[in-house]
Amino acid sequence: MTDLALMNGIGAKMKYLNARQQVISQNISNADTPNYRPQDLAPVNFGKVLDKVIERSASKSGMAPAGVTLAQTNPGHMAFDDAKRTRLVTERVKLEVSPDKNAISLEEQSMKANEVQMNYNLMLNTYRANAEMLRTSITRNGR
Repeated sequence: MTDLALMNGIGAKMKYLNARQQVISQNISNADTPNYRPQDLAPVNFGKVLDKVIERSASKSGMAPAGVTLAQTNPGHMAFDDAKRTRLVTERVKLEVSPDKNAISLEEQSMKANEVQMNYNLMLNTYRANAEMLRTSITRNGR
């Protein structure tokens, strides 16, 4: 399963989320440290990561990389051009700095930790579902 692009992409996202959770934990543990500034990992474009994984897998197998396209199977589906124009806007919360110049907001760090945990669980469940689907397709009659 290590040669499958999807599984590699999921694994990369899980490693990123694990590292981000460690950084957030460090922020929380330094909530009372004077002059401590919170840190976070830079966001990663996992679409590009998955593209690289697909290219790498294709070059190993000697096949041309297969493109993934969106299928508009229902008139109510959003067309691909509409999806490309959609932007995610994130509202930035201003942090208050305590008298000891510590800028940690435990509420914000807790929210980030919960977000990371939810994303990690999503990746884990996706990995499990794909592994089970592969196992079922490989074994005879699902046994």
